[in-house]
Amino acid sequence: MGEKPEVIPTGLEHLALIRHGAMFVAGETAANLDDFKINNDAIGSALNAIYQAATCHRKCHGGPHIFESLCGRAYNLGCAAYNLTIFGLYDEALNLIRGLGELTNLVMLSALDGAKIQEWIHASREDRMKHFGPAKVRRMVKAKGMDPCATDKWYSEMSESYTHVTPSTQPNFHGGSAFVGGKLEKEGMKECFGALLYVLVTLALFVCRFFEYDDLFAEIKGKLQKVSQDQT
Repeated sequence: MGEKPEVIPTGLEHLALIRHGAMFVAGETAANLDDFKINNDAIGSALNAIYQAATCHRKCHGGPHIFESLCGRAYNLGCAAYNLTIFGLYDEALNLIRGLGELTNLVMLSALDGAKIQEWIHASREDRMKHFGPAKVRRMVKAKGMDPCATDKWYSEMSESYTHVTPSTQPNFHGGSAFVGGKLEKEGMKECFGALLYVLVTLALFVCRFFEYDDLFAEIKGKLQKVSQDQT
């Protein structure tokens, strides 16, 4: 007879195992963060700008705070995606980043077309689903002369790879082998931090222009330039 399989902890012990594993991967990730320092410096500045907008840190503009509330959700999604990346849960981080891109499009629309966003606010659930789906919001933003953050191609690729399941779906496969749970994988880190940089910087620069955070706009643009130089 073969050896008995290892006993997997269950109940509360299984949850403790998850916490222990997360801390272990976070430690491994921390040892590799210098490789992404320039990229992540820009991410941190972008999150700072979004946080200040969400909390009316510099000035409260009054009103229903729809724009600010959307920024608050975006900030929380950004934090969650960053933490999931630290814990080696890259598919899950990218799934949130896909949602963050969709939300960024809505934030852009709220600033570009006040009438449309009022229509969205007062629409029934059925009308929001019918008239303000992700594809239609993308078209509305584009109609205002600005490219959406989550373009058709980007949104489709992120949805197919990290949101919708297919027969070829594998857990956490990023250049090594599929893995159940969190695991350090540098290709996964690179993909997550790159996607997070793209979405958060797009949103933050837009927010800085809207709220006239000229100092943060210049800071983020400068750090984005360093990212570009680092990649060449």
